[in-house]
Amino acid sequence: MSKRTLALVITAGLALGTAGAPAAWAQPERTQRPLALYIDFGYINLSQPPHWLALGPELEWRLAKPLSINPEIAVWIQDSLRSNVRVVPGITMNLRLNRVFVGGGLVYRVPEWAIDTDSKIVPKLQAGILMGPARLALTLYLPGSGAGKDAVFGLTIATRIGRPGGREPD
Repeated sequence: MSKRTLALVITAGLALGTAGAPAAWAQPERTQRPLALYIDFGYINLSQPPHWLALGPELEWRLAKPLSINPEIAVWIQDSLRSNVRVVPGITMNLRLNRVFVGGGLVYRVPEWAIDTDSKIVPKLQAGILMGPARLALTLYLPGSGAGKDAVFGLTIATRIGRPGGREPD
């Protein structure tokens, strides 16, 4: 490529780039961040013992306006305070419709569920509602694969950390 052709290509690129700049600056300012940090506090196994109190961080990564991936790690403490503390990592994918969200994911199996499954991971389903910086979710864990196995319910309230402002963008 000659110097003259190279200069022409560079000039054309600069002209096109500067022509597009005013249009880019005219776009509305982005009001949402793709990452948010939540602190979750929950009660696991609402139906029968053993019951756990769960506390831990959750990262919300918004892939698109209605879709997010939420990796989490929670510390589960049995409510009798007589057992070991369990560290339970997990991941959930949520679909959000205005203030309501539904999702599914996987969590690491706690030893108490070993009689229900041989797998190291357990599927979970969740549904909830957003209330400003707070979120309320009902979670269903499915440790057993057979028809006679019990499902485990959890209720979690979470608060968003680090994103000031009033209204959550849709």
